[in-house]
Amino acid sequence: MRCLIRYETAAGFLLSAPFKALPSKRELPDYFDVISEPMSLNKVRHENYSTKSRSSSIFIHLLKCLLQIQKKLKSGEYGGNIQDLFDDMNLMFENCKLYNRRDSSLYKDGCKLQKVCQAKYEEITCEDEEEDEVKPSAVAPPSAAPVTPSSNAGGASSSSSLSNVAAVARKRMRVMYNAVLNHRRDGVQIIGLFMEKPSKKDYPDYYEVIASPIDMVTINDRIKNGSYRAEEDFVADMKLMFSNCRQYNEEGSEIYEDANTLEKVLMAKARELGAVQHAKRGRRSKSQVKVADKVKNLFETLRDHKDPKGRQLSLIFLRLPNQKEFPDYFEVIKNPIDFEMINTRLKQNRYSTVEECLNDFVLMFENACKFNEPDSQIYKDALTLQSLAHRTVRYVVNKY
Repeated sequence: MRCLIRYETAAGFLLSAPFKALPSKRELPDYFDVISEPMSLNKVRHENYSTKSRSSSIFIHLLKCLLQIQKKLKSGEYGGNIQDLFDDMNLMFENCKLYNRRDSSLYKDGCKLQKVCQAKYEEITCEDEEEDEVKPSAVAPPSAAPVTPSSNAGGASSSSSLSNVAAVARKRMRVMYNAVLNHRRDGVQIIGLFMEKPSKKDYPDYYEVIASPIDMVTINDRIKNGSYRAEEDFVADMKLMFSNCRQYNEEGSEIYEDANTLEKVLMAKARELGAVQHAKRGRRSKSQVKVADKVKNLFETLRDHKDPKGRQLSLIFLRLPNQKEFPDYFEVIKNPIDFEMINTRLKQNRYSTVEECLNDFVLMFENACKFNEPDSQIYKDALTLQSLAHRTVRYVVNKY
């Protein structure tokens, strides 16, 4: 149960502390009137478990994640059933949610730990299922199995081979997902803020800035549901999640750097598994070239646009306002961005889709509208360029 016991917030607080023991009957007597089946981490920890069943390997693995157990636990109430253990853990968190106010920190911490528990349970049970599904021969491509069109047996063999290949792909996606999920810095997981999209109530502007929100929970569901046709689709979703984070948060912030770190972990594991090809020096894939061409087209169109009088509208947006002359700008605008920053990202091939570049331009123009008066020239220029940006993207998408 170590992953629950050691789960910390970004500030280093252990969320599990209030769950280690049941509340004092003397201090909170009503707790035991409300909660019919009390459960705590210590109570779960002192249960004994049998390891004789087929699922003993994943069962012990879960125990190691939840508690620092030094030896196998024998002859207990759970009888080697990981589902029963998970149900008890889940009951503990449901009790917390039932007893505490929804706006309390304890309620929220309980929800977070419950999601950590759920993710670990799904990870382990999924690995166990895939061990049953994937046989050594499954690594071979479908074409490796001889198929006779007129033979029913041949058709069944082809179907089985395709199923095995899909299982292998699913397992590899799970390995990449878990590499990111379990990555730690100084012993602390940094994936927490990526597990769920920001609250629309607390961060309404997020959904104005980010065109395609996505989180780890959604990606996990897509893996389980078989939504990904190829590993590349999974990698693209993960990269989109990190790109969204960088787009919304200030460059240099802790979460911005966490996104960079986790994306490196993802790509390192993807290369290790062969899920992405090593790019040849000095050459890019056709898809990369197409994206680069689209982004360059968008950038140059907006930069070079002039009004009927020959005035270049982009000049005021090329660089951010001087911080000494406009200190209030950086108090009002939480995510400053300019043409120069976008150009740097373009040169570094940071945009995996033209939509990501569009999102940066939209953010820049919305910043201008937020800071300036509606009747100002810069406000009007921002709206003009924003409209041009959307039209240009539609054009380049149809062109290439």
